[in-house]
Amino acid sequence: MPSDNYLGKVLDEKYRLERLLGQGGMGAVYLAVHLGTERYVALKLITPQFMGRHFTATLFGCWDSLS
Repeated sequence: MPSDNYLGKVLDEKYRLERLLGQGGMGAVYLAVHLGTERYVALKLITPQFMGRHFTATLFGCWDSLS
């Protein structure tokens, strides 16, 4: 699962991971900064075992539509 090796990394050329906020069975949540706006966001990285599962796609599809 994600570890401190992710701190400082830039994802999708948009988000820099600043600090691990917490982690659980599905993944880890990081405090990240959007490089274009300098706004802070919470970014969840999903454990590989959950990637591609219908449940995960449905769950995050709902969250995406709320943002």
